[in-house]
Amino acid sequence: MASRTRGWILALIAAMMLSAPAGGAGLLPVAYQVPLLLKLLTYEINLMNKAEPVIRLAVLIVPDSDRSRLCFEELQSQFEQFSGKTIRGRKVDLIPLSFQGTEALVLPPGLTQIDILYVTPGNEDRLEAIARWTREQDALTVTPLEEYVENGLSVGLVSKGAGGGITLNLPASIEEGREWNVNVLQIARVIRGDAGAAISSATAQ
Repeated sequence: MASRTRGWILALIAAMMLSAPAGGAGLLPVAYQVPLLLKLLTYEINLMNKAEPVIRLAVLIVPDSDRSRLCFEELQSQFEQFSGKTIRGRKVDLIPLSFQGTEALVLPPGLTQIDILYVTPGNEDRLEAIARWTREQDALTVTPLEEYVENGLSVGLVSKGAGGGITLNLPASIEEGREWNVNVLQIARVIRGDAGAAISSATAQ
C-alpha cells in the first residue's frame, strides 16, 4: 500500500510539472510552486523523520525589491489556502526573514532554527552567505530561480518550457543535511557534482 501511495504522489508531482504554465518574468507561478513543494517535501527523509509537529519555512525577503516582496505576498496568500492541511501530520509555519546588513541572517526572537529557507528573487549577491548559513542550520534551500540552484542552493521550483519542473542540486542538498528518496531523482533535473555515491536508495518512510 505504501509503495502504491508513493507512486501516486510521484505521478501527481509529474502531472503538476507538466501542466503548470510559465509565470511572468520566467518564474513558475507561486500557485503551482506551493503544492509542488508540499508534495516534494514528503520525499525528504530526514525532515519527515523529525519528531517536531511543525515545519518552519522561512522566506528570505529583500525589503527594497518589489519582486521579492510580491513573491512573499503571493506565498502568504497561497499558504493561507493550505492552513488547515498538514504534511504527514506536521503543519507549516511561514516566517518572514531578511538580511541585517550585508551578510547577517538573524532569526526572530524565540526561534532558534528553521527547516526550510525559500529564497526570493533579488538575492543573487548573497548566495554564498545564504548557503553558508543554511548549512549551519541544516535547512533546505528552495527558490523559483534555476540559476540560484546552479550557484549553490538546493531545490528549484522552476519553469520548464510550457510547464513546471524541479531542479535539484544534489551536492548542495547533502551539505544542508538532506536525504532524498531515490524516486525524486526520476522526476527532477539533478545537478550531481561528486555526490552521486551519496544518494540514498531508501524508498520507504
